[in-house]
Formats: sequence, structure tokens, C-alpha cells
Amino acid sequence: YMIEGTFKSKNEGGTLFSNMCAFNRAEFENHISLLTRLYEKGTFTYSVSQIGDYPLTANAFYMPSINGFYCTTGYFASQHNPGLTANKGKKLGNLGWVMSHEISHGLDTSGVYFNEYGIYNQEGYWGKGDLDKFIKRCDKVADFIDGSQPLPGVYHNGKRVISETVADFSGLRICLDILPSEQRKDFFEECARTWGRVISWKLYEKKGHSTDVHAFGRARLNSVLQMFDEFYDTYDIKEGDWMYTDKATRPEIW
Repeated sequence: YMIEGTFKSKNEGGTLFSNMCAFNRAEFENHISLLTRLYEKGTFTYSVSQIGDYPLTANAFYMPSINGFYCTTGYFASQHNPGLTANKGKKLGNLGWVMSHEISHGLDTSGVYFNEYGIYNQEGYWGKGDLDKFIKRCDKVADFIDGSQPLPGVYHNGKRVISETVADFSGLRICLDILPSEQRKDFFEECARTWGRVISWKLYEKKGHSTDVHAFGRARLNSVLQMFDEFYDTYDIKEGDWMYTDKATRPEIW
């Protein structure tokens, strides 16, 4: 969207500092005005101060206040993009899962309390019976990932990462539903390439991963993959194998 403010050129006596102050003031006033009106469809409300990212930053995110998700230009140009020549399995294992993950935030443990206009209701919009059943299913996802280890001796808190893990689960379900079965191996291996991480304990703490609402690295990837029958079928995973989880204990949402 366009920011309307009073900005002066150098010849008019303006400076970088004065124009930045004018911009910040105009953007603040615009944000205040947004609190008093409904989101207008087709209005692009992305801003640096709202998200903390620039358009060229590689990122994707969901905003419940407008019931919409953004994928920055930088993300499409980043190493995360498997390329135009990649098959559908690889594209879904990267961009597909990321986008379906963000869309699914509209139906995670936070998103269910916002309607199509981004208006919050603490009672939700589904009706108490359906909402209670959904939350119970999400709690099983949290229990499943609770205690997983992103690094040896480091354990995830399932309740802290519940919303992001539910979005991971739902996004993966969407991808698998539209994925050609013969490309599952490409899909799962692209997922691993996308989320694989090498990191030290020191950097893990410095980056704030220990308090992040996202599960990290192998714990994020492996825990979610272990929830799906398609993963077991693709790699012929049997009882006794390291990534095997009894079907009765695997969470299911949708």
C-alpha cells in the first residue's frame, strides 16, 4: 500500500533523518486507521515495521488479522526454490509445503479464532463441539512432537510449537493429496533438503531457537513425516526401524 506523508527534498530543506521520521509517523497513523475498519480485499498491507522483513528477505508468513499469507519475492529467488525445471514432487517438497503451511495457519490453534475478515472471537467460529474436537486432535500433535530432539540433549516443548507443527502437518497433508504417487520419494527428499540444518549449540541459543514457536531442523522434519502412512510406504518402514511409530499413536487432524 502507499504511505501518504509530507516528505521534503534536499533543496526543500529535507534530510534523510527528517524524511524517515515523517515516514514512520505516516505509517503509524495508517496502522491506527486500520484498527477501525475491516480489511479490504485486494489491499496489500505488507510493511517492514509490521513484519520485520523486507520484500527481498527470503520468508513466508501468515497474518490472521487479514486472513492472508505472504511469500516474499526474496523467497522465490532464494536457495529454497528447487527451480522451474524440477518435477512436481520437488516443487511441492519445497515451495508447495511452505505455501500450504502458511495457508494452514488459518486453521491452526490460533487461526480458528479469526474469521474471513481477520476479526478475533475468543469463542471461535466453528461451534463449541467441532472446536473442542479439533483442539483435542491438535493436542495429540503437540504430545507427539513433545520431547523430540533438534540437538542431542535439547528437547522441544510440544505446547510451545503446537501451532506451527499443526500447520506443518496440515500443509504436508495438502501436498500429499495432490502429489503423484510415483514422485513421493522426490517429495520427501526435497522436504529433507529444505529443512535440514547443521548448527552448533552456541548458535542454536544465539538465534533464539530454544524459545522459538517453530520446531527446529531434524525434529521438525522427522516428527511430522512420521505421522503419515505415505512416508512409511515410500521407504518400506517397518516396526523396529528407527523412524517407525505405531499407527495407533500417530496423530490425525483432517
